[in-house]
Amino acid sequence: MLRAAIVQIDFQPAFATRGIDYLSEPGVDFRELRAPQALFELEQSLSKTENRVSGLVSDNVSAWRSKIKSTYERWYLSKIKSILEFAVKKDANIIIFPEYSIPCNSIGELQNRRGNCVVIAGTHTVTANSKLAYQNTGLAFDEADIGRSICPILGPGQKIDAVHKLNLSQWELGVHEGHRWSAIGLEREHHNFNLCIQICIDFLSGDRRIREGIETSANLSATTIHIVPALTPKIGDFYSRATDIAHRKDEIVLFSNIASVGGSKAFFRSAETGAVHGAEFGEELISFIDVFPENRASAGKATLIPSLKPIAREFARVPILYWGVNDSISQLEIFQSKDSASIRDYLRGNGRQLLESISNKTLRHNFGDAFQQIETIPAIELLQLCETLTLPATVPTLDEWRCIAMYASARFLEKQAEEPGLASEPRTLCASFAAKYRDAAADLVAGSKVKFNPEQAVDSLPPDDILDHRSMLAARLSSTASSGQVDFAFVRWLQDEQIRPSENKEDLAVIAGLVDAYRPLSSRGILAIVDQVASDKDNSGLDEIYRTLLAEEQDYHVQLAASVGQAGIVVERPRLLIFGYSSSIVGVLKNLSTTIKPHESVITVVECKNRHGIDSAPRQIDALARLGFQCRFLAIESIARFLATEPPQPILLGANAITPEGVINTMGSLAVTTLASANDWPCYVISSSRKILRNTEWQEITNRMLEMRRPSNLIFRDGHSRPSNVDLVSYAYDIVPFSQLKAIVTERGGFDNVNQADPRLFEGG
Repeated sequence: MLRAAIVQIDFQPAFATRGIDYLSEPGVDFRELRAPQALFELEQSLSKTENRVSGLVSDNVSAWRSKIKSTYERWYLSKIKSILEFAVKKDANIIIFPEYSIPCNSIGELQNRRGNCVVIAGTHTVTANSKLAYQNTGLAFDEADIGRSICPILGPGQKIDAVHKLNLSQWELGVHEGHRWSAIGLEREHHNFNLCIQICIDFLSGDRRIREGIETSANLSATTIHIVPALTPKIGDFYSRATDIAHRKDEIVLFSNIASVGGSKAFFRSAETGAVHGAEFGEELISFIDVFPENRASAGKATLIPSLKPIAREFARVPILYWGVNDSISQLEIFQSKDSASIRDYLRGNGRQLLESISNKTLRHNFGDAFQQIETIPAIELLQLCETLTLPATVPTLDEWRCIAMYASARFLEKQAEEPGLASEPRTLCASFAAKYRDAAADLVAGSKVKFNPEQAVDSLPPDDILDHRSMLAARLSSTASSGQVDFAFVRWLQDEQIRPSENKEDLAVIAGLVDAYRPLSSRGILAIVDQVASDKDNSGLDEIYRTLLAEEQDYHVQLAASVGQAGIVVERPRLLIFGYSSSIVGVLKNLSTTIKPHESVITVVECKNRHGIDSAPRQIDALARLGFQCRFLAIESIARFLATEPPQPILLGANAITPEGVINTMGSLAVTTLASANDWPCYVISSSRKILRNTEWQEITNRMLEMRRPSNLIFRDGHSRPSNVDLVSYAYDIVPFSQLKAIVTERGGFDNVNQADPRLFEGG
């Protein structure tokens, strides 16, 4: 048997043409192989300007492009190393990456970590800078190959080979056609295999050199496997040819494509379907295919006589998830235990609810199969269906990387535009490019592809560190729902990565400071955790902290639900209205959903854009809908008319902080409570007592929060920088006076008629 791993992932293309190295650009649409105006174009334009300062700025842009490339390669290497190591542990013999997915500088690391696997290392465009990487790996470097697309093949031992891309697509202008191609022989368990690697369009071309190469290597005892690393938005022609080869020749085709398109698939002769189901659109995964050469068709007088047994099967389809990003991560802890009995019991009781809550289609498909067969499925198959590959916290999704890189590029170019002595035309050019990158980053945030604002990730670090891994981690932690969950996420990260605070205290302090810049109040908990386990040698203290946090959260929601009941708040009323997302409100309703009838309640959730410009209402609606509540979405501009016609009973808000001056919450809260107060509609704040600021700390944090603004690029989107005589008024937080609130409810009870010096809340204040 031979096991192949087809990798479907997203990536910046390792593609270069006409001087543009696309790994040096912060964002690329592979369908056009263009960036939103490439930095290379800016660099060239500046270098042609007869101005000494323009030349210096051009050099700065060149250095910045190098920084982007090296940072991307460092982050991306962590991703492909994790994938490779996972596939090796799953006993893969061949690992196939998509076309243009492996930078040449990463080949050496893959070679060192591949074990006995054969790695089809995607492709890359050879440049003059590839020479050193080739020398380090033993891959022959030929000056004549510069400009060609090459697929390295990392074979057994230290053997390394390559095939060229012989034919070019319409996007590959400026790339040179290759000339070197041959099938690769491989022996596994006394069986011979011919690996015929055809890069994307080569598979469709019918190229004579490929046909002759396959015929030359033909061996009646060998199993032919066509391997197609691709980067294509159109997969229909590939499917047609692959299906024909599988049925007519009884050969196997393994097709690997970029995840944003999907469709990676194995084709082989099968009595049932003829092929494995294609991968879902837009999802990253690894499909493991087992090949059984003993089941190949035998030769008859005029045709092939197929065996009754399949020549291949899909062994497993494993989704690739991102730590702290995928909404299903928190539900997977039990599945990491590898305890089939516990998993079976969990699915029996929670399978339907779990399937409804998972957005990843591959994961939902796998869990659905497991749930349907829960009483009969063998333990080993159950574990395979529940397996995932979760990447480390410092590995970003491609959209996260692009968002931060584009925002960082915008800030860099704005600084260049301020360079003294820079002429008007290049200054305008730099500002124009900066505006385009800001807009592109904002589009990712507005489209919910990125769940944090890159402004804090970039602006909170020194210029030399703006693409630092700590920035990504702090952004991930800060995007969790509440301060308590930030603590959870931080401890989980330390556990998962086996990081010892005693050895990394300085780095962890930086991360805590960044989280605090994102979400005031959070870093106090993180720093306290670091201090508590600073001398911890084996991280056993972290396990205890995690158990404590988990128990505290469960107790908190039970106590908070009791406080809500004692305060006389009837949540099952049909006119309940909630402003924004609040994990405390969700926790209360989750606890109460067992004693009330959620399907008889209608909850109106108001549109609420948080400080990052992201509407948090859909998140609240999603959480409530999973609990069985009927929900309505209310656009913020419709709130006055809506409330006048359907007065709410009651209105619930969360809190970012409770201070002696009032309750700080997301912008729009004051408008809602002012309208409610004028009409005697009761408003309640539901919050953790940890949000209460006391003593000397509250004034500084209050000032900092009230000074925060939403990003200006979500307001000014005309492609130009904001004029100097135009000021932006876009606050991030409101402060609601106590007089507009019926009560503040915490796990300690309900407090009505709160005032600035209320000893029930502000002891010593």
